[in-house]
Amino acid sequence: MLSVALVRRLVAAAAVLLLLGGCADWLLPSSAEVSAGQMQQALERRFPLEKHYSGLVDVTLSHPLVGVLPQQQRVTLQFDTLIRLVGSDRPFSGHTQVSSALVWHAADKTIVLDHPQLDSQHFDGMSDAMNVLLSQALSVAMNERLNGMPVYRFTPGDLKLLGSSVQPERIEIDAGGVVIHFSR
Repeated sequence: MLSVALVRRLVAAAAVLLLLGGCADWLLPSSAEVSAGQMQQALERRFPLEKHYSGLVDVTLSHPLVGVLPQQQRVTLQFDTLIRLVGSDRPFSGHTQVSSALVWHAADKTIVLDHPQLDSQHFDGMSDAMNVLLSQALSVAMNERLNGMPVYRFTPGDLKLLGSSVQPERIEIDAGGVVIHFSR
């Protein structure tokens, strides 16, 4: 037969477990941070990107460099860019910068680029008129190739630490990178 003291201890232990079980969500983090460096590592695996336009222009993007614009809630991506034009015996090399919003893609638990836009470009030895024409082609290329591109993928282990029923509530960009706030 169980003693009264043992029964009291078992009841107290059960009460504590029930209380902790009900408060487990309080013990789990409500947000996760992804640094610009982590996003850059994820992106580097996807580059270089090459795009050929009707046999007239070849565009190669390489060496992505990720930055953040907290005031605008956007990330920046700067690329080394190589342009080859039909009929030209030399390629043009330069830099291209794009900014983009970020969204959560629930199907594969990723943060993806959303509507990237061309912010600036510079190519050595290219005329201003050619630079303007190229700007239009690059703008289309950036949207085609980069929109929806994952910049970070959460692993099952990451999500397990956050709890099984997490859903992203909002994505915030701060000076350190991206903060994903979760609801439960």
